[in-house]
Amino acid sequence: MSPCGRWNAAEDGAVLHGVPAAVRAQILLQFVVLGLIMQAIGPVIDSSIDMVAGGARDLLGRRPQIRTHLDKAAATVFAALAVAVVVEVPA
Repeated sequence: MSPCGRWNAAEDGAVLHGVPAAVRAQILLQFVVLGLIMQAIGPVIDSSIDMVAGGARDLLGRRPQIRTHLDKAAATVFAALAVAVVVEVPA
């Protein structure tokens, strides 16, 4: 403790902007556990999105008229983006 009664990070060996040394290992463990959870959840979410996208493609692929409309919509979006890039004023 410092003379004024307040906690002093330097005296207690704190790191990470005021986190006491005893908590450092817990923070590292939390990062590792959360990273592993993210790695486990990622393939599940990616597989779910793949299955939904594949089903939508199969459904939309059966009707050529829908594909034509989607192609026109994509062309419109790309044209709008090209215009936005050309018209953009430098800062």
